Amino acid sequence: MERFKANTKFLQYQLWQECNNGCPFCSERNQFKVDKAWALRFTLDKLDLPETKDYEEVGIIGGELFDNQLENDEVRDLFYQITDKIASMHFSKFYVATNLIYDMDKYLIPYLHHLRELGIMDKTLLCTSYDIKYRFHTEKSRKLWEDNMLR
Repeated sequence: MERFKANTKFLQYQLWQECNNGCPFCSERNQFKVDKAWALRFTLDKLDLPETKDYEEVGIIGGELFDNQLENDEVRDLFYQITDKIASMHFSKFYVATNLIYDMDKYLIPYLHHLRELGIMDKTLLCTSYDIKYRFHTEKSRKLWEDNMLR
């Protein structure tokens, strides 16, 4: 069993602020939309900086990453390029934040298959949260989250 390491150096990239859920508690709510392709190219450039080698763990967050935010082919390709680059950098852990309130089969499941192909599933952690009061706007969205968690 791996022990918690208090001084782990963690680097996190916010790729964009767009999220379709609009949780009242979220700082991303009502934020402007950015050009995702530009933001992803910017992140790819940052991953090339020498100081990234000083970090042991890396994470990516949105807004949301998988609720139709990857429908554009160029954006999806750049997103996968970021993942490929992160996989090649040999971080000990890779965190991917998601709200899990969407159809997983469209973008998340193919992405998880890609992570398996890269050989980094064992160090990837999907990060989500369950907020009883604000996360789920309908019973359907709560059920969708629960079903996705069970998959």
